[in-house]
Amino acid sequence: MAKCGMPTLPLKAENCFAVLMEAFSERASSDPDVDRSKADQNEFYGLSSGRELAEWFCKQAESYRITDKNGHEKKLRKDADICFAGIIKPDMEYINSLSRTGQKRFFADSMSTLKGILEGKGLTLVSCAVHYDELAPHLHYVAYDKEYKIAKKVGLPLFRQLNDTFPKLMRDKGWKLESLSKYNPEVTKLMTPEQRAAYKQERIAEKKEAKKHGQTAKQFKALKDIEKAEARERALADKEEGIGQLKTELTDKAEALDTRSDTLREQERAFLREKRDFRDQVKLEADRLLGERVPEIAQKVTDEVFSSPDYNWDFLYDVVRKATQFITKKIEDFFHISRWHPDFSSQMEGFIQRSFEAITENAVEEAIKERTEKAVKPEPEDPNIRFW
Repeated sequence: MAKCGMPTLPLKAENCFAVLMEAFSERASSDPDVDRSKADQNEFYGLSSGRELAEWFCKQAESYRITDKNGHEKKLRKDADICFAGIIKPDMEYINSLSRTGQKRFFADSMSTLKGILEGKGLTLVSCAVHYDELAPHLHYVAYDKEYKIAKKVGLPLFRQLNDTFPKLMRDKGWKLESLSKYNPEVTKLMTPEQRAAYKQERIAEKKEAKKHGQTAKQFKALKDIEKAEARERALADKEEGIGQLKTELTDKAEALDTRSDTLREQERAFLREKRDFRDQVKLEADRLLGERVPEIAQKVTDEVFSSPDYNWDFLYDVVRKATQFITKKIEDFFHISRWHPDFSSQMEGFIQRSFEAITENAVEEAIKERTEKAVKPEPEDPNIRFW
């Protein structure tokens, strides 16, 4: 019974080009075990170019959108896994003992078995490459998840299926592959303590061997270095994402403050416009009342003053004051100004009184002038006529 190594490696946009161009037709590899003269013997199923495959995976990931709990769509994170690569590498002695026809049948059954396992996990097998240009034939494949949940689906459950179910299904097809050994506590129940300890150490050793089975020490170390680098990159990406979210929150708050400030400025401008319009309206109404009532009241004042020979200026200004208060009260009643401007009454009274006095004094001066002219040219004496 032969063992079959089946390591997998999730890929991101930043490293899928290098991995796929090494595994597929470009064969961009510095591995000394690669015999370039046998490169034309390699077989490809699906896209043969690693570059085209990487570009296709990147394009698919770029167009994918995630809908959050609020119904908003967003792109995948830059460090998201967009596909994953794997290897099916049986023991060198076993695969090399088969004829070329037998090797092709083995890899054909491997692809159909692998496809079924992946589909059962909701994963899609995209392309495969069988290498015959190294020390032992082996198969590379690349697959992806249409829902982009590779971190959840390509984990321990898939690893167990590849290492247990895959060999079993291949045995059903006639291939002599054994499942990788695992520690089984049921087996140890009838063992002595020394036997259980030895059994456990054997399983640990097999597990360590299985982790790097089918790989050279250089390849195994390279994969470990990649895993460590990816872990550091994920930590940095998480930190950058947190900083990005904080920046977004601060930007949103700043925009909200700017909007509030603009609203307050607009409200202030509206208030000033309303205040200016109100003053203009008050002035128009005051002018209207002055134009209508002042000449009338001024005429009455002069008539009252000169109807009595003992008139005086105190009486005149008392009439002016009362007339001013009357007009101001009319304006206040019309506009309800007392609620708007407590000082309006005194200001408007001053304005109206000045206007009223000017008109009244002009009328008085005209009356005095007229009386003076009559005094200069007296008419024949009449005991019933009295001057001043």
